[in-house]
Amino acid sequence: MQFIRLFHTLKHLKLRQITGQLSRRILPFRHSASRVADFKAGAYPGVAWGIDTPLLPPPPGNNSEDRILAGKFEFLNESMNLGFPPRWSEGSRMKLLWEYNLHYFDWMHTLPFDQAAKAAVNWIDCHPPRNDLQAWAPYPTSLRILNWIVFFFKNHQSETDSKVELRRRLWASIAQQSTYLKGNLETHLLGNHLFENLTTLVLVGACFNGPLAADCRLTAKQELPAQLVEQFLPDGLHFELSPMYHVRMVYLLYLIVSTQNPEFAEIVSVKLCRSLWALNSVRHPDGEIALLNDSAMGIYHNPAPLLEQASNALESTEYPLSSLQAPPGAWQLESGGYYGFRDRDQNYLICDAGSPGPDYIPGHAHADIFTYEVSMKGIRVIVDTGNHDYETGPIRGYCRSTRAHNTLELEECDQCDLWGSFRLGRRGHPADISFSGNETSFKLSGHHTGYAHADIKAVHERTFEVSKGFNIKISDRVTAPKPVRIKSYIHLAPDCKIARQAEQEIIVRYSKGEFSICFSANGKLEIQKTEYYPEFGIRRERDTLCYSTTSADCSNSYRITPC
Repeated sequence: MQFIRLFHTLKHLKLRQITGQLSRRILPFRHSASRVADFKAGAYPGVAWGIDTPLLPPPPGNNSEDRILAGKFEFLNESMNLGFPPRWSEGSRMKLLWEYNLHYFDWMHTLPFDQAAKAAVNWIDCHPPRNDLQAWAPYPTSLRILNWIVFFFKNHQSETDSKVELRRRLWASIAQQSTYLKGNLETHLLGNHLFENLTTLVLVGACFNGPLAADCRLTAKQELPAQLVEQFLPDGLHFELSPMYHVRMVYLLYLIVSTQNPEFAEIVSVKLCRSLWALNSVRHPDGEIALLNDSAMGIYHNPAPLLEQASNALESTEYPLSSLQAPPGAWQLESGGYYGFRDRDQNYLICDAGSPGPDYIPGHAHADIFTYEVSMKGIRVIVDTGNHDYETGPIRGYCRSTRAHNTLELEECDQCDLWGSFRLGRRGHPADISFSGNETSFKLSGHHTGYAHADIKAVHERTFEVSKGFNIKISDRVTAPKPVRIKSYIHLAPDCKIARQAEQEIIVRYSKGEFSICFSANGKLEIQKTEYYPEFGIRRERDTLCYSTTSADCSNSYRITPC
């Protein structure tokens, strides 16, 4: 069994991933930061770019100037008192992702210049390149260089130029880190990790004069065009199919366009334009993203300021956006498998009818084919589960499971073989997807192969329909060679309360009214208490409807109707 699972996991990997993984395991010294310990940066080469307006920095989360200077840092909704400048590692007290966030330096943008400089110099003093530091891993190194460039060499360039010794030390460290990064691109992972690496090299190459900047531009130019084609689908969505990571990718595209470097800005502009439309599609009327696949709020930008800043950056290109208002009616991101509907009354439906993600990097995928989310009058009422953390364990397992999504679970099995924190063995895919719609109606149908394996050999077909008045009908059919246990899950938002319940119908009350959910068949309707994770580290109790039956050929439907 374990061999079969491993086979289905590894068979999709690209050769470049395999060689990258083997190199890091067999020849770890080749990827050690200590290899750049003797690197000499040379004299500060000066700034090359001439950007007129400040660059939008990453969001600092809940880290304010007062809290940071008091030594209190918060990431992933977990706080630690580290002093200031912070103690950069607390051993086992720090989870890996939390420690990474500390070394990203996103929080630096809330600080006055002198205090930010103090933190950066302290980091340099405390972190000579060596083997045993998480701080020198390529991913946090990419984000840290990016943040230092945006803060010191763009948004506070005049103050940095006035502090000659500070500028020398910053340049020496950025040059050392960039040299290490350039030789350690995350080809063993690919995807968003590699794109972060390349974006940082673009910024180094665009910001500075001199041979190192030219080398960074050359490395980025060799890799970036292919990654743009690979990672951004024709509809603009990032190919890992996480709205959360899509926000980050839009930000990186925005930064590249903002450099105004002709080697990169032009080829990226068209991708940014399409990606903004995709971002607009996958956000609810409250402005925040849908929580599909590995997604959580509060990690990256709220979409609104990012959409505004990115559209301003596009105004200087041949791909300007005339409007960022999403028109009412049906919409589709066909390449990514997201479809939906919105109307003028702030009602919104988003459906996931796509594959789990790219087969060779499905780490952020969930077993969620044909799940959906609903907002009514601008309020989320039916939600996916979100994501609590990336730690291996029962919560991570639940967040990725089929029962955590608004779809059918058969025989208490997942549509995909999920294991570890990011692993995916056997997986299902959608098929025969059909979409139609206009300003007042929406229809989506198809089936998937998630239960076609030998243990169950069942097919799940689902149809979504929206008609006038935002009446939603969801129809399911399951066919199998023998009776199977079928559970249909509907996860209500935590603030939704069940007002009345009958055998086949419930009335749900939310802050702006009521809606009904009415089933057409004769299954068993139960109300369960489950957890919702809208942000990393946040747990909220909610009501979940579980409608169950057993059959070899079952057709059922339910309607979601505003009262």
